[in-house]
Amino acid sequence: MRKTHRSMVGAAALCTAGIGLGLGGVAGASVNAPGTPGAPNCVGQTTAYVAQGNFVVPGPGIGNVAKEVGLTAHEVHQLIVFYCATGIVP
Repeated sequence: MRKTHRSMVGAAALCTAGIGLGLGGVAGASVNAPGTPGAPNCVGQTTAYVAQGNFVVPGPGIGNVAKEVGLTAHEVHQLIVFYCATGIVP
């Protein structure tokens, strides 16, 4: 799969409910929504929100989300940072 296509698939997977994955809490304090773009805690809250997911992944964690959508964990993190900076889901 071409990298551009993988990025679009990854972004689409992150788009359910804004940037969410339709995730439920797994352990610890559950984060029920992605962060608000422009807010100081957006990247951390959104990362926690995505990392809790086990929507179609074998378990929680950015690595599992990344593997499922065909990206690296770094690429997923870059999508989150971009979302928090712009409010746009690429």
